[in-house]
Amino acid sequence: MLDGATRHKRKITKGRNPRWSPDGSRFVFTRKHDVWLMDNALSNPVKVVSGVITEYGTGAYWTETGNGITFIPRKNSRQVVQLDLKTGKTKIIHDETQYPFKGYHLSQCAEVRLGGRYLLTFTTDSGHRSMIIDLQAGKYITNAFMRAGDCGPAWSPDGVFIVMTRRIRASRNRPLYITFFDSENGSLSDSKYFIGTKWCSDAAISNDAKYVVYVSSGNVYMCNVSDVLAGKKESYQLTSSGKGAGPSLYIFPEAIPESLR
Repeated sequence: MLDGATRHKRKITKGRNPRWSPDGSRFVFTRKHDVWLMDNALSNPVKVVSGVITEYGTGAYWTETGNGITFIPRKNSRQVVQLDLKTGKTKIIHDETQYPFKGYHLSQCAEVRLGGRYLLTFTTDSGHRSMIIDLQAGKYITNAFMRAGDCGPAWSPDGVFIVMTRRIRASRNRPLYITFFDSENGSLSDSKYFIGTKWCSDAAISNDAKYVVYVSSGNVYMCNVSDVLAGKKESYQLTSSGKGAGPSLYIFPEAIPESLR
């Protein structure tokens, strides 16, 4: 671990589940069960949709073009909906009640990758697992690790890898794992230990897929993906524990530390 807890951070607004747009010009976040949009001027947030599942790090996810967002509606958690931010129109891109799917209730993730063909999501029905759904072929894609029980999946914007945590009830150690997706044959590699030793959650992947940010025991850490895969199991600590007045969003204005480049 590299200690960067003294780095300055700037409070932006009240909210949870922030996610940058693909071009980094704006971001979405949630308040209660509403999704808000804010640009890099960091002022005047606009509510864009209501009634969204936001528990356990869920919320809104950017489309690959950055023109829309996807989300799971609270009124029907068997669906994934896409909102066009330019027109305000919505459309259902996945419905678990339709054949050949199994009617799962969805949560935790609704990320679409690789030209809109594949959806990464999560269910607690028939287990406790994340899964990729091939929206064209109409099938689920998982590996043994996912089927055994995992949590909190996040997919790299290039569609190459997914990070997630194990679901371990008997232990307080819940590190991050990584699995790779082969888009040519629509398959997943075995999940392998990635980083972390304590209770890890809320993983997010940078737009260039070079960095993973995650929470461990109440603190925020960042690591370089290539370094970790090469055996350098080091993370940079961005925050130190402390009690606040409620959920808030922060931005770290400094560049990525030299040690992680």
